[in-house]
Amino acid sequence: MSRTTKRNKKNRAKGRAASRFWLTPKAWNKPCSYCEAKGSLAFRHRDSAYACAQCVKARGIVARESKPWREGGARTDPTVTVYRVDPATLRANRG
Repeated sequence: MSRTTKRNKKNRAKGRAASRFWLTPKAWNKPCSYCEAKGSLAFRHRDSAYACAQCVKARGIVARESKPWREGGARTDPTVTVYRVDPATLRANRG
């Protein structure tokens, strides 16, 4: 594998991560980019977009947990449900 191919793979991975929404404590004090509500939950790096719980649900945003969120930064919020699914069960259900 050439050096440029390795570099391209790294850049693609960074691009995918930048275009996803992440659940992060960084977003708590920011207004939602869509409805201007206080208290966002999710952040997307590519365009610095913030999303509140209502917009996450209404727009069908699939946000991933960031490391600070997983390590105890997540505050209890009854409007947001994060499901943990074992990847092995997803593979088994494919058929």
